[in-house]
Amino acid sequence: TLLLTCIITVLVLYGTIWGFSHYKISNVEFIHASIPREFDGFTIVHISDTHLGTFGNIEQVKKGVDIIQQQKPDIIVFTGDMVNNLSDEAIPYIPLFAELKAPYGKYAVLGNHDYAHYAGNLSEIEQEKDVVKLRQLIEQMGFKILENSHSQITKNLESIVLAGVKNWGLPPFPQYGNISEALRSADSNLFTILLSHDPSHWRQKVVSHERNIALTLSGHT
Repeated sequence: TLLLTCIITVLVLYGTIWGFSHYKISNVEFIHASIPREFDGFTIVHISDTHLGTFGNIEQVKKGVDIIQQQKPDIIVFTGDMVNNLSDEAIPYIPLFAELKAPYGKYAVLGNHDYAHYAGNLSEIEQEKDVVKLRQLIEQMGFKILENSHSQITKNLESIVLAGVKNWGLPPFPQYGNISEALRSADSNLFTILLSHDPSHWRQKVVSHERNIALTLSGHT
């Protein structure tokens, strides 16, 4: 028991003091028969779970933002949990994230922490107001928020679909995401990517969905 306690203590200290800003890049090549020829080599930078309230130093976040831009992405996607508790945590970092550039855009979805459910004794109305404010702040960062909606990304007359859903997770996490709503009016013949914060959504809903979603990008873990 003492050994287990020591291990847990070390892991917690590592995460809270150093690990959360020890950024790593994972390069993943995704191959699929339905990817349009024009999108061969298309680069997506996927980031998630910034939990900006964790940082007390803008330079720590700038380090990560610089690494993202060094990848020269075609598109940047963010899969939720921008903050820990309240939208105000994001305010100091708006200029940093606004600096991120990608020729085919920046897109985001919300995660479970972005709905102000962890902010103490807020009423539902207060929570809703904070979510509205957070959406505005994320848009000021230059992201288009996909909440049960989609965009069509076109390159030299060929296109793919990028869809995003509100948070959907196993209880006690909220289940706001609606794939069918997100893909309403989307061309079913196009290669489709889904942004969904919680990866449990994939096994529970995405795999069995009537629409063929080739790739799901998630965070949360």
